[in-house]
Amino acid sequence: RLKDTTKSRYGRKVSIFAAWLGRCFPSLVGPEFGDKQFDMDLMTSDIFEEFFEHICQKVQKDGTYFSPRKYQSFEHVSGYNSALKYHFKNHKVPFQEDWNEAISQFLAGFERVVASLKKDGVIPMTEGKMPLSFTGYTFFAEETWKYTGEAQELNIFAHTFLVLCWNLLARSISVAGLMFNHISWKDDCLTVVFPTHKGDQEGRDAAPKHVFANPTSPEICPILSLAVFVFSTGFRRSGAKTTVFGCENDVESRFGTWLRNMCQTNNESLGKLGLSVKDIGTHSFRKGVASFLSGMPGGPSPISIYLRAGWSLGAVQKRYILEGQGGDQLCGRVATGLPLGSPLFAQLPPHFKMSINEPVLSILEWESILPGYSTYYPDVFHPVIPYLLASLVFHRDFLERTMHSNHPLRLQRVWTSGMLNALASRVHYGIGANPITNMTATGIPPHIVLANQMQELQTEMTKHYRGIQTTLEDLPSTLKATLLENFSVQGVVPMTPSQMEGIMRQLFACYMGNNRNGQGESSSSSTSASATAFELTVDEFGLLWEWGNPPRQHVVPEGFVFPKCNLKSIWDLWWGGDRSRRITYYRRISPGYDLSASNKQYYSKAKFVIMTMLEACDVRVTAVANMSVRERDSLFERSFIALFQDILDPGMDLESLDVRRFGDTSYCRLYDRLKL
Repeated sequence: RLKDTTKSRYGRKVSIFAAWLGRCFPSLVGPEFGDKQFDMDLMTSDIFEEFFEHICQKVQKDGTYFSPRKYQSFEHVSGYNSALKYHFKNHKVPFQEDWNEAISQFLAGFERVVASLKKDGVIPMTEGKMPLSFTGYTFFAEETWKYTGEAQELNIFAHTFLVLCWNLLARSISVAGLMFNHISWKDDCLTVVFPTHKGDQEGRDAAPKHVFANPTSPEICPILSLAVFVFSTGFRRSGAKTTVFGCENDVESRFGTWLRNMCQTNNESLGKLGLSVKDIGTHSFRKGVASFLSGMPGGPSPISIYLRAGWSLGAVQKRYILEGQGGDQLCGRVATGLPLGSPLFAQLPPHFKMSINEPVLSILEWESILPGYSTYYPDVFHPVIPYLLASLVFHRDFLERTMHSNHPLRLQRVWTSGMLNALASRVHYGIGANPITNMTATGIPPHIVLANQMQELQTEMTKHYRGIQTTLEDLPSTLKATLLENFSVQGVVPMTPSQMEGIMRQLFACYMGNNRNGQGESSSSSTSASATAFELTVDEFGLLWEWGNPPRQHVVPEGFVFPKCNLKSIWDLWWGGDRSRRITYYRRISPGYDLSASNKQYYSKAKFVIMTMLEACDVRVTAVANMSVRERDSLFERSFIALFQDILDPGMDLESLDVRRFGDTSYCRLYDRLKL
């Protein structure tokens, strides 16, 4: 019933016990015992007590104890008890009662020793990694937006991984194994299901966890983060395993390495936040959000937090206290950083008005901005994608300000096609409810509803107060004007302010009419001519830019940087160009004329790799240029697989291609491999 990782950890502890026996009781260890590693039948209570006395103390590199003594944590020592019992059970050797009693007595005494050492300040108060505060979590999330260059792709992954760890209150190993099949959408939030986890390995209590958007804090918004990740992802082969992040073990290790590097780079800044780098680990996010939720006044109940975290409530409670959506939704809203106690707590996610008769986009349009929409992403994930796109549209100004010009998202068709600006008028948002789309906020406590109603009442009262105040201030002048308009002085009716205003308007209109055919028109025509001089179209969207010494026309703007990106992105730009920046197809760029010396090499590398792909499938350039977007995507998949299976790694199976994430590999690295 144990997971492979737990078995491996137990195996290492048993090996340590066997090595200790070899030093202290060599007659009990030998090759004749095989997988048992030692003579299980000759174990005694004294042997176990002596071993635990040894293992509870830290040793130096030469194997000697520290002086004065340094002790291991209680959790570390008690782990050997579980490992030894599993080892005996696995080999069907009974674990004697007196052995168990001796170990239990030792551990009870050691626990008191640890408590005393904590009291005296000899060892830290907490064991394991420290919980991360909400401020610390926000710091890490914001830092990931700042990186440029090749680190951008790693930080896109890291940002999505850490915000999901935080919002789902999940172990990093659980998030690492997440699949798109486990993600869907319900009402106003994302739902994620973990089929199994450490506390439920049979999958009996796989209830959905609700994840909400935070439109006012895009830096930590999980919906926006997932949107950037999904739409920035490189090539995903149709029929491949639909894991979100890739191979489970590789993902956890990758995130752990990123976190260590981030801590070392920002050691001083983290210190100012009261965080110790050595106490921060992947488990700090899970500990941190649990502490954040339980410490929120008026926040989620402890039961809701326990259920979301997957912690045991005991045998009786587990039968009678089951998952409730309202409690979990409240956990989700608080975890995402929405301000509890404010009307903004009831914010809705950016969304489109969707119906069967009026879809957001057609299937072909979805395929054009998200390759693999129909062939890779499962049907259960399809309802999520419109909300991800709406989040990109809603936060496009934030993304424009924050992302580097060669950020992977800026090189994807969802950005280069100009789709985000085109859809801006169709995105809706609201607080509490949206009357146009009929979306209503879920997981809202009654006091938030009352707060919203009081806010609306206050706004209405303020509006009426200002109207009354304005009326009172204007009353004297209004009364004076009325009297002047209705009374004459010595037979002459005086001119009123309103009459004077009408005369002035007529004079101004006559003046403008006399000058319309003069200087104003010529100025307008001059401005138009000046603008068109710099916007000479190459095709329906590409422009020419005039720069250089002497000035000449180029198909790219001055200072253009040829992107270093994954192969799928440069493939799309090569054949489709960048419509958002009005840059023509990249294959039309003349490297010696349009590019700087430092950018020429990247153009040459991109061209070499793309031409090699076409040769692998025996396809001509003219044929590809006349293909539709869907046809080019299909050709890319065939040529990409052929590139690896026939040229780079002959005989490579498709599963290895997916596991090793070659779809995210940059064309520069592929060029280097092809040139070997």
